[in-house]
Amino acid sequence: MSSFDAIYQWADRYDETDYYHFWGNSQLPLGYTYNKIVLDFIPNLDEFPILEDIFLDYAYELDLSYYSFDFPANQALGQKLIAYLNQEEYGLEINRLLSIDPKDFKTSRLSPKDITVTALSSAGQGWDDFFHFHYRENQAFGQDFANQSQTFYQAVREEDQLIALTAYREQELLGVMVLIDSPNSLEIDDFTVLEDYRGQGIGQAMQTWVMDRAQDQGKNVILLADADDTPLKMYLKQGYQDLSFRISAHKRIPQAIRQDISNYQAGNPPQF
Repeated sequence: MSSFDAIYQWADRYDETDYYHFWGNSQLPLGYTYNKIVLDFIPNLDEFPILEDIFLDYAYELDLSYYSFDFPANQALGQKLIAYLNQEEYGLEINRLLSIDPKDFKTSRLSPKDITVTALSSAGQGWDDFFHFHYRENQAFGQDFANQSQTFYQAVREEDQLIALTAYREQELLGVMVLIDSPNSLEIDDFTVLEDYRGQGIGQAMQTWVMDRAQDQGKNVILLADADDTPLKMYLKQGYQDLSFRISAHKRIPQAIRQDISNYQAGNPPQF
């Protein structure tokens, strides 16, 4: 059975202690899901501020803009810790790990025949459209994030384990996905269909492509879904199994500290 350990980490910086793992991505310092401490325990109110200080060491190294913590899988947070996180204006998220045997995938409609689903080859065409699609979608999170993501997504082209999947209607790119080919599973990530075209079977057509590949390879398909998002209900109706959950917390690093981090990145010592 899959666990959160099976999820691919988009990281080029890793640190491990007896109490946590740190994953970092120097190409996307604005992405709090890619730069985080993954805890092996639930901290108390005395321990969490210490963890925040530890996180700042990584923030100075990688020029990070957010505190970001993942708590242990399938463990709830105590009321005192939740109250502290709310008081400190952390955003809380619950991600659920889903898995499906490809033969159990249920379609709700016929996939549209005018949609072409294609896996891009590293030397082939289609990458400009793929990069532009992500750039346009990521502008919703700010211009700096959109710019950083362009370098970040180059890794999809360069890594054999990562597969860029596209869905076109004629010459228009309507959906994208990153498929992660691991030894025991295929993981769906960065799965997006343009908002105006959702509910038309485009996402289903892309998933059907994935299920066919997974069945040929004898692998299950896994993904992470936000517990508060509508797609979770869709996945469950399609036959995915809800295996596990994990709570995450993030917030912006205060501006005064961010200024010190910027000074440090510029070669000047931080001012404490």
